[in-house]
Amino acid sequence: MRILILEDDNLISSQIKIYFELKNNMCDIYEDGQTLLDEANIDLYDLFLFDINTPNKNGLETLKILRDEGYDTPAIFLTALSDTKDLKLGFIAGCHDYIKKPFDLEEVEIRANKLVYKKSKNIIRIDDKYSFDIFKQSLMCDDTVVDLTKIERDIVFILIKNINNTIPTDIIINYVWQGNIVCDNTLRTHIKKLRDKTTNSLIKNIKNVGYKIATI
Repeated sequence: MRILILEDDNLISSQIKIYFELKNNMCDIYEDGQTLLDEANIDLYDLFLFDINTPNKNGLETLKILRDEGYDTPAIFLTALSDTKDLKLGFIAGCHDYIKKPFDLEEVEIRANKLVYKKSKNIIRIDDKYSFDIFKQSLMCDDTVVDLTKIERDIVFILIKNINNTIPTDIIINYVWQGNIVCDNTLRTHIKKLRDKTTNSLIKNIKNVGYKIATI
């Protein structure tokens, strides 16, 4: 698990980092929200651990911006604020959980693992390199999102939803082009572009039947 930490208290952030990295996780720390937004590669992270009272964009503002940009990474606020109003603002900003300081790191770990496990059920692993996020409808190569057009994404989605099964060509066309008449060659052209962006073995052609994506 790779964790993005927003915390301006160096002692607290160091304790979190040491605790989680001893358990084979990776942690990156930012002390203010704006630097995090400017420098962090958000796609890499499985979990956000954010303080609320941070300088130069607080945790609430930072998380809201990330949510508005489409990131649904599980997020936990770790904060000394205890008012119900603050709790409500945290959930409005898009957090999944809220832990009050001072906290027990084992409790943070338990809650973090539960959130990440729940999120991981949306991820379908294809092979050692490729995976697909059903919720985001995004294809990943290692930790990098593969840039797909809407048509390419729809093709991958219907094949992933029926992974290890062959989907007839006409069903793929009907799903992707929503009933519009499209010839088989058009589908083949888009699948070739997909293979050019990924690998020839990702989408398998079943002669005279259709296509499939199979797990390895």
